[in-house]
Amino acid sequence: MREDPLRAAVLASRLDGEVRQNMAALTVADVLPRRRPALALVSPHASPLQMAAVMARSGSPVAAVVEYDGDGHPSLLGTVTAATLLAHFR
Repeated sequence: MREDPLRAAVLASRLDGEVRQNMAALTVADVLPRRRPALALVSPHASPLQMAAVMARSGSPVAAVVEYDGDGHPSLLGTVTAATLLAHFR
């Protein structure tokens, strides 16, 4: 359907009911990826280039900025988005 949008438009009405019926039997877990993606975690001391590298490696457009206390417990300080990083490099 992706290669031929016209065919998709013509077949949409016929397939709509069939797709809805098939989807009704699925749970959220059925459509989520089996393998969870790696989290993009960065230190508050990470440079913008380091943050971009972590996002690229994980494939995530968002990185969580996390700081660990003396006992190793994490605290979420905020997030950095790819858009924010791109604006930084302009």
